[in-house]
Amino acid sequence: MKINANVEKDKIEIIRAYTDILKLFGEGNKRIINALNNRISSITTYPFDYEGNGITGKEPGKTGYENGINSKINVRVKGYEHSSISDAQISHYIRHELIHAFTAAAYDAFGNHKVVGHKDNIPFYNNTIINGKECQAVDGSIYEKDIVGTGNKIHNGGYCESMADILAICSKVAFDETFKALGISIDTVMKKSVSKWNINNITTGYFSSIPLSRLTIAAFSNFPNVNYQYILDNGGSIFSTTTTDKGAVVKINDFLYGMMNDPIYIAKEFDKIIGEGKYFEFCSYVDMCVNNQVPQQVIVGIINILTKFVIQNTNVKVKNGTYTREWGDKIIEEFESIKNDVLKDYGMPELESFKNR
Repeated sequence: MKINANVEKDKIEIIRAYTDILKLFGEGNKRIINALNNRISSITTYPFDYEGNGITGKEPGKTGYENGINSKINVRVKGYEHSSISDAQISHYIRHELIHAFTAAAYDAFGNHKVVGHKDNIPFYNNTIINGKECQAVDGSIYEKDIVGTGNKIHNGGYCESMADILAICSKVAFDETFKALGISIDTVMKKSVSKWNINNITTGYFSSIPLSRLTIAAFSNFPNVNYQYILDNGGSIFSTTTTDKGAVVKINDFLYGMMNDPIYIAKEFDKIIGEGKYFEFCSYVDMCVNNQVPQQVIVGIINILTKFVIQNTNVKVKNGTYTREWGDKIIEEFESIKNDVLKDYGMPELESFKNR
């Protein structure tokens, strides 16, 4: 991986961010390191007042493929030189773009799909069929192959961007002594309002949808009241597996695993519960929220679907012996608590609890 840093300060931050993000996968995870070395070609920074190569005032970074989705990646992002904003904001831009690059590498390392060949150590995958449509995962999004001449459709794009923000923030908070001294951990980011951890007042165009992403993480949990900071402090990975109270091995969180390693996995898990093809329909509503004018009726609709999902998903897993009813109820209770905070974030009243349904 070649670093083309415009100033030394940029290079220092890239190396620090790269090291921190690696730790989200657990200490010394060679699979992701090898995949990154094969997948990332270069990381280049530019003066903050630069515009070009896909970088604008509204888009301070760009992660793109050299020649199609089965090729190496180049990361381009604005750096510290000529910056008129805080160092924390520049750091976030760099980490956000690196998260996008990591998702491509993680798919290579941990994705669960049939490899049909390689080029420059980068695997080619069979397209996956979802609701009768050919799909492939790309950087946390899902591309639906064009078969009628209307162009490829992109699903999961809203989550892709807001989760890049969340994971970029997690990579900073989890290993920074300043946040630790203030009692702020990765769990604060995952489970609490933005105001509880955003001490540096960073922002992006995707922050308005962070509360919904936080609730989606809770909806896909397989472990009640999970302590993500404890996992990292003990050298583990937040994208890994755990054992339930019935002895079943499950992913700690299906959404976290899928957003970093395999978004098609999320679509399949969601569709098992809500109905075939429903995840793509659901994502179309989430995508509406990736701006600063989020319609409240859309927010309520998304929250209601996630509530239906978490209740039905836990019921299925209790029935098939994945975990006990008590375990499942604790997952739902944590979801309800986070849901109430999310509603407050959007200035909305609490909705009816699942216990009263």
